[in-house]
Amino acid sequence: MTPSGERRPASSTVIAVGAQIRRRREQRGMSSAELARRAGLSKATLSQLEAGRGDPTIETLDALAMALRIPLTDLLARDIDPGPVFVPGTDLTDGEVGRELLRRISSGTGGRSRRARSRHRRRPPPCAARSAGFPSRHSGW
Repeated sequence: MTPSGERRPASSTVIAVGAQIRRRREQRGMSSAELARRAGLSKATLSQLEAGRGDPTIETLDALAMALRIPLTDLLARDIDPGPVFVPGTDLTDGEVGRELLRRISSGTGGRSRRARSRHRRRPPPCAARSAGFPSRHSGW
């Protein structure tokens, strides 16, 4: 509520949290009365929260998360559409940068020269004993 006693409109976060509570409750096959009882809330309070009305405290959200047996962060997570996960190869061919990237990827070198790759293969792996000052061989028993 505002200082003048007017009801504030619900924020998008409160609405998203309410929808998440309802979704998780329904996934577990719980009634609203059962979840309210387990979380120590009244059924009316839970109904208000699920509808996106009210200002839940962190303690209330924690009690709901525990009753649902999920991490608190799951109630606060939003369903965000990440958009396309990959870009089709035809989109990368526009411009010099795209052509260079495709050339490097298709050559299998990862952008390294042949000499750098062969030099890397010939180098023996570092020996922990040698680098620590210990002899690389022992004299036997």
